Amino acid sequence: MLASIRRVVAAGLVLGLMAGGASSARALDLYVNNDLGDDNGNGRTPTFEDGEGSPVRTINRALRLAGRGDRIIIANTGKPYRECLSLSAPWAGGVSVAPMHIEANGATLDGSRPIPSRAWAHFKGEIYRYRPQKLTYPMLFQDGRPVERVLTDAKTTEIPALAPGQWCSFKGDVYFSIDVGKTIEDYALFEPGHDVGITLYRCEHIIISDLVVQGFRLDGINCNEGVFDALLLGITCRGNGRCGLFVGGASKVEVRATVLGDNGQGKETLDSAQLIAQDYSVTVLDDCELLDNTAPAMIKGEHARVEVKAPVDEKDAAPVEKEAFKAIRAQPVAFSKRHWPDEREIRSQPIPFEPMHHGRPAGQCCPQRN
Repeated sequence: MLASIRRVVAAGLVLGLMAGGASSARALDLYVNNDLGDDNGNGRTPTFEDGEGSPVRTINRALRLAGRGDRIIIANTGKPYRECLSLSAPWAGGVSVAPMHIEANGATLDGSRPIPSRAWAHFKGEIYRYRPQKLTYPMLFQDGRPVERVLTDAKTTEIPALAPGQWCSFKGDVYFSIDVGKTIEDYALFEPGHDVGITLYRCEHIIISDLVVQGFRLDGINCNEGVFDALLLGITCRGNGRCGLFVGGASKVEVRATVLGDNGQGKETLDSAQLIAQDYSVTVLDDCELLDNTAPAMIKGEHARVEVKAPVDEKDAAPVEKEAFKAIRAQPVAFSKRHWPDEREIRSQPIPFEPMHHGRPAGQCCPQRN
């Protein structure tokens, strides 16, 4: 499906370039690789080439180098990109015939960071607790996945019973139960280190495709105000504290072949959901899945519009799209198996602790134009 998505997008861009004339043909391809890249490079080549250039290491560096209508190609190295992104006018975006395109190739944008074992204090029995820096929308991760949670509310007067490997939030503290015979140091536990994965603000003509966004305290993707002609294609937003996708203000966003699940603070909450649409926004959903497994599927404001397109039948699709439809139909339904990586793959990835500055790792703050 993902290869076909890229072909469909590429075909659209080619037609746009033909219609847009020579001015749009100057758009650049910028390459990102968090394994081989170097932020001192120019990002012009996918590998190191003498006299030509090299990929950059972070997506933020590519955004600082990019101009309107450029394409950012992210290498899927198997290691998550641990940063947050902010795209706003006048630099981010493109024109109608040549949109800016962030092509992620299945890479993961992850907002979580390790919790130092010294942050935990013994509470009683097999239960430990720590106090996060930000008390709202807490999340806890292990091996790259959300830990099983026992929900509490304002009426809860004491911490509920926790089985080994479960956690809860009570009066601002996070409580976690370990297995008998183990210590808290035996668990590599993570908390959200960033608030929002991708922020779009007052920008137009943007495509973000084939990306996994997870581990952020608030939203996976936040389209805040004045976002138009934005296409989210083949996105998976999972394990984010408030919602997978927020669309607000006077914005119009199209979301296609995307899955939102495992986001939010519980199915009974009134302020978290897989999708939150507010103000006078318009959100168009095309062949998407909104799962009400950990929060309501959708929260919609009084004036917001959410348009759900009926899935196109495969026989009516263009030839280049038929393979994509076939791949979508062939995928299993179970979210936990379909959209989370194999645990053995996660355990093999070393994740160093990074000091945070204002909730972001040093050197990886949201981009500022030089």
